[in-house]
Amino acid sequence: MASVSELISLYETTESLDEAKAALDRLAAREQPVDLELGECYDEVAELAADSEDYVLAVDAQRLAIEHGCRLPDLAQEMLGWYLLKAGEAEEGEAVFAAAVQARGDDPNLHGTIGAARSDAGDHEGALRAFDRALELAERAEALGPARSAYDRSTVRRLRAEQQECRRELGLPSETAGRFAGIAGASFPEAAAYAVAWFPREEIDAALARWPSLAEDLADPDS
Repeated sequence: MASVSELISLYETTESLDEAKAALDRLAAREQPVDLELGECYDEVAELAADSEDYVLAVDAQRLAIEHGCRLPDLAQEMLGWYLLKAGEAEEGEAVFAAAVQARGDDPNLHGTIGAARSDAGDHEGALRAFDRALELAERAEALGPARSAYDRSTVRRLRAEQQECRRELGLPSETAGRFAGIAGASFPEAAAYAVAWFPREEIDAALARWPSLAEDLADPDS
């Protein structure tokens, strides 16, 4: 049997994503060493394909990543749903998200991901419903206190920012606008909007293993 390095070189020396996936398919069809992480390789192809906006390939590769096993199976399922929405397969993508909600329905981060995926695919109304639900769950969990909840004030702030950005996309007023009625004058500055990348706490170690350049950014999860 060939070594892992010999087998993986067949994948790493390809010149296109289609060739890379074909190489992985050939590897999958033969006897493999136990430490050959085909799922992770397929996941990498899926991510790169999505970056290149080839969502058909991204969907295909992500399915195989899940089939062969990857380190973050919940995240892999979420990304499959996202890629399906971007590929125009809304019904199937929503079915993937529905299954995830059935399994982990009280996870605010899951609903936040669904909102982001729908927004990215142009479904801003559906995105707002997901962000509303995510914020509801995060605020409910936060009320339990830090000792009983994995979700802190930073989670609530992030979800509220995403919710408000979605409302702006739909031409709806900010839900917080009423709180400042009569306070701000004509010179009151516009609220700033930020786009951020984030990882749930339990996925930070895996994120750093994959993207070590994020070490400084993720050094303090609260900030």
